[in-house]
Amino acid sequence: MNQEMEDEEMFHEAMEAIDTGDVLEDPEESAELSAMDDDLWNLDASKIGEPHTKEEFANIFEPFPNELQVDDQVAPLVRVVPESSAFYMQNMEYMEILVSLKALERKYKHLARLPEAWRIFQPISQKEYLEMGISDKPITYHEFMGLIRNLASIRPDVMPAEVEALVSRFARNYLKAKVDKREPKVDKMGRSFGKGKRKESIARVWIVKGRGDVLINGKTLADTFVRVQERERVAAPLRATGMLDEYNVFALVEGGGKSGQAGALQLGLSRALRAYNPGLGKILYDTGYLKMDLRRVERKKPGKRKARKSEQWVKR
Repeated sequence: MNQEMEDEEMFHEAMEAIDTGDVLEDPEESAELSAMDDDLWNLDASKIGEPHTKEEFANIFEPFPNELQVDDQVAPLVRVVPESSAFYMQNMEYMEILVSLKALERKYKHLARLPEAWRIFQPISQKEYLEMGISDKPITYHEFMGLIRNLASIRPDVMPAEVEALVSRFARNYLKAKVDKREPKVDKMGRSFGKGKRKESIARVWIVKGRGDVLINGKTLADTFVRVQERERVAAPLRATGMLDEYNVFALVEGGGKSGQAGALQLGLSRALRAYNPGLGKILYDTGYLKMDLRRVERKKPGKRKARKSEQWVKR
């Protein structure tokens, strides 16, 4: 008990000495420390391997040089950049393939595409995809096959060889559509002609390679047709074949109303596209744009207000 009290008193005395600055020092130990201190500062820097003057000490913090001199040649120091942009990704190989697919999509985005109904692409199964070793995560399958499906939608007659090889590799049953080998019907000015009829309207249409301008009787498409449905009907053959921005269209139309004129222009434009590019005939025919609409307005009958409408019947 007495020993614990003595230890506690010594502890309190030591704490008070530290607070007041009156730290008790051993004279012999103090002398040895000061002598060692003097010896260190009096040593030459070459002997201890470190600078000891203020000037030498400041040289340590000089900025890193911007140039490196090797064999009397000065070369700039640059930061090392990985060759692959996916270097820091968890699955680097998969990300590299994904980046290359997106680059192909951007490179060939201007090529004409098949309509949704004509994309005959059946991808490989998820099991086959994982067995190929592209990625070990099933969640990446849909993202990867989405990019392949977009590339497969390019029209067969304009599909590049590298895209065709890539699509064939990841397709279970990819049937490339046959390309029509018939020569296009183009005049000396590079134009193709098509004529269309609908009800009482007759349209004569010329197309030529361009940027997608449409002139009907000297007016734009928006000025000629106010209703959106009629504009969509005229441009439907171009949209179905992916040629909206590849041809300039010039047309002369007469007779009938706006609905009949829109139908005549659609048929004339489809025939002009088939004449310019015979390979588009199959798509245009199957979508119905090359079929002439033979319906006409039914004639009025005697004793009736219209073709079918009668007077209101009254019993008495």
